[in-house]
Amino acid sequence: MDIRFDEAPLANRSTIPMKISALPLSCVLVAALTAVATGQTVKVPTAPAGFGQQTVAQTRYFVVDPAGGGDFQEIAQAAAVAPSGSSIRVLPGTYTAPIVIRNKTIQLIADEAGQTICTQQLRILNVDTEDQVLVSGLDLELGFEIGDCAGQVTLQDCITQDQMTPIPDGPIDWTQFPICGIGGTRHLVRDCDAVTVIGCAFEGAPGRQVFVDGMPGHHGLVIENSTAALYGCELTGGEGAAATSPGHFPANSGAGGDGLQVRGASSTVHYTRLDAIGGLGGTFTPGGNGDFGVTFGCDGDPVRVTGGVATESTHPNLAFGAPTSVQAGSLGTYSIVGTPGAPVYLSIARSNEWTAFGPSQGILHLPAHARMFPVGILPPSGALSRPFPVPAPSGAGLAIRLELQLHAVIGGVDVWSEPRSVLVRN
Repeated sequence: MDIRFDEAPLANRSTIPMKISALPLSCVLVAALTAVATGQTVKVPTAPAGFGQQTVAQTRYFVVDPAGGGDFQEIAQAAAVAPSGSSIRVLPGTYTAPIVIRNKTIQLIADEAGQTICTQQLRILNVDTEDQVLVSGLDLELGFEIGDCAGQVTLQDCITQDQMTPIPDGPIDWTQFPICGIGGTRHLVRDCDAVTVIGCAFEGAPGRQVFVDGMPGHHGLVIENSTAALYGCELTGGEGAAATSPGHFPANSGAGGDGLQVRGASSTVHYTRLDAIGGLGGTFTPGGNGDFGVTFGCDGDPVRVTGGVATESTHPNLAFGAPTSVQAGSLGTYSIVGTPGAPVYLSIARSNEWTAFGPSQGILHLPAHARMFPVGILPPSGALSRPFPVPAPSGAGLAIRLELQLHAVIGGVDVWSEPRSVLVRN
């Protein structure tokens, strides 16, 4: 694949143009594709002549290292101080300060997913239409809130495992504990226009006992009055806590949390390859009176919609894996899993213009002015790995962000994979 980058000095991310001559799909379809057997390499043709050049935005680049070897020791410091448009590489370790991202374009990318632990909540708030936020590879112990965002917000390869539901402040209405869908959450998207969640695993906390009653479990993810797309996520509701033998009549066990709960009339959610599990409702803790006088909690649903629309995409599977961070001048590797025999193309862009394309053709993140390159035909195994050349930023302290997405034609249907963001660093 021949990709040429005009490296311009960074003044401001928004001022560096990106000139990409888009390749019409009809041209792609007539490109020579090499069919391969399992284990063989697919040759990636170079871009046809006349495509022009691609100018990729470079960004300021910072390193967060809890051991003190980077520009910052806390993610929270970097998120607050780094100018809009920055790329922040986060080294493995434990970070203890609350993280707030507000009114800026920024990307936080952990070197090793699952090894970068944040003990406080992540909050992404008030992202404007022209801004984009990417958070990748963080273990968020106290979850996250994404709220009041008009611009694109992406969570990629993040995990949470809520440990215990907090006891509510103020009076507790224990009569509500068994009701379906009643639980809370530490994983909330609210009042947002364009949120993407890719390859994340969120687990709601189990309920806890309060006197003789059991509290409901938390939901794996709540989307409220927002437009969102979910790719390949695991969402698990927490189990409701069991009541003990009644100290009042009746005692109430907690409802299980939902895997995904969609609420609010303006919500539109598209999801594909979603593994969602509702938590079991609480029953009773054996005591002298058995379960006499105990109201059992409702089981959580895998997906519960109380307002708006949630649609599972019915297009054929096309899964895409790519590294989140690569060294300049090296070869990155991306992986594809899909329908054997399907022709596949790779689009490369600086940024994505978010849109939901409907369930018949899957979720589409239409790359802004993207170039598309033929990759090949998927072998009988349906799986393929390919290297891609990594450009180099023009100087120290700079990085390049690439947006990659796969396109395939399967059974006459245009299918798009999840988008993947790649940070190229010196």
